[in-house]
Amino acid sequence: MSTTRIVSKPVDYVFVVDTSPGMEEAAKALVTQVRQTIAQAREKGCVIREKYLGIEGIFPDLGITQTVRDYLTKAGAPEDKLKARTRADKLLYAGEQEDIAPSVDDISNWFDWNPGADRRIMVLGNESLFGGGLKVGSGQRIAREEAVAAAKANNVMVSSYLSAPGEGQKYADGDAEKMKSEYRRLAEETGGESYTWDDDIAKLGEVLEKSISLETVDDETVASNTGVMGYMKFGTVQLDSDQASALNGIETFTRVKFQHPFPTGSRVVVFAQTNTFNGPDTPGIRIADVTPEGFSVRINELVAKGSPVSDGTHTQETVAWFASLEGEYGGAASAGASQKEPQKHLLNYSNYAVQAPIPNVHQDQGMKVTWSGNGSGRGYDPGNGVGNFLYDPNLSGSLTVEFDAPASSFSIMLHGLNSGQKVNYYDTRGELIASNAIPANVEFQDVSYTAPDGRAISKAEIVIQNELSGVTYNNVTYYS
Repeated sequence: MSTTRIVSKPVDYVFVVDTSPGMEEAAKALVTQVRQTIAQAREKGCVIREKYLGIEGIFPDLGITQTVRDYLTKAGAPEDKLKARTRADKLLYAGEQEDIAPSVDDISNWFDWNPGADRRIMVLGNESLFGGGLKVGSGQRIAREEAVAAAKANNVMVSSYLSAPGEGQKYADGDAEKMKSEYRRLAEETGGESYTWDDDIAKLGEVLEKSISLETVDDETVASNTGVMGYMKFGTVQLDSDQASALNGIETFTRVKFQHPFPTGSRVVVFAQTNTFNGPDTPGIRIADVTPEGFSVRINELVAKGSPVSDGTHTQETVAWFASLEGEYGGAASAGASQKEPQKHLLNYSNYAVQAPIPNVHQDQGMKVTWSGNGSGRGYDPGNGVGNFLYDPNLSGSLTVEFDAPASSFSIMLHGLNSGQKVNYYDTRGELIASNAIPANVEFQDVSYTAPDGRAISKAEIVIQNELSGVTYNNVTYYS
């Protein structure tokens, strides 16, 4: 029978180091542990791309030969948009080499993340997250809050390590716990973990292993996956054969399950090929029972005219596989015909002239619009004639638009928002992609968003709070 192995989802890991005087020894311990753990993970089949970057400085002896700023600007980031300060900029605080929170903000927004890869940042510092020093003030808290918001908006998990103060430095009473709290919040509020000088640095290896999901199973693969617009998945599986070649039936096949299935009804195509040469006989690869949830595969040595040409047994080989949707670039080929051009879906309420009770749900044009909150629906608004109207003297809730097919972009016309609100965008796994503010006191406005490469939108949630005069919405549009 076949033995299989879980293949981790590809991971982009960026290690960010405070390069202020006295940090090189701590950085050496961190980098040594990280490289050891990554090497072990790669031996188990994990795909990891790591970058070691210094904050306004480098440690060449440790292989940290590029600064955050240099890397991001070469990757295309506009330098005037970066929040971390240069060594010449000390207008607010000194310690630009200790701008950890602004660096997390910049990397989250501007790093050249691989499409589909998990996004990870690990930071190392021994003073505050903004500007250094052993005290936490409002400036440091604001920088941390902004870094967390940027990481969440870009689906980045941050882990942190606070090393001991430098020689001759000492925390005042209570300040050490405040500093630990800031590092902890930076990590935990993005889904990561935080460690301090009180912890054994070897525990960082556990953090890395946990974040790249290392585990193995026998006889069945649950395959992590990646891709463009959620339509591509790939991985490897270890296969051997101790039975005669199959002539019919798939009882001897190995089942590969996608960790994140394709949408129900999708037409999935799978390709597989051996990536090793461990046995001399031709290792024919048979694929069967392809569904949105996975596929079955086995090594099936040569069969001719209905009879086996070989004994069917084969030593273990590594087989790489790739799965996508039928259609150009894995276009939105679900139950209907494959799409070669983006398809526009428009929900217009210009003729919606009936009373709409709350919760007010409409299913039309490949989407579902749902209101969850207080208030009463007025249907088509005769007052301004622009669309569907939600009203309450203190309207609060969320207007959610769910798409039948993964969307590359979304827009909605809003009228009457007097207080600034926000729109949350979620991908096909239910993970938050972005949370964008809606400007206040704009009479008519089109709110729109385009998903970054490698992501697709499954729903948009317009959050409304304490709106005194009601809200009208119309022209709900997305492209799949």
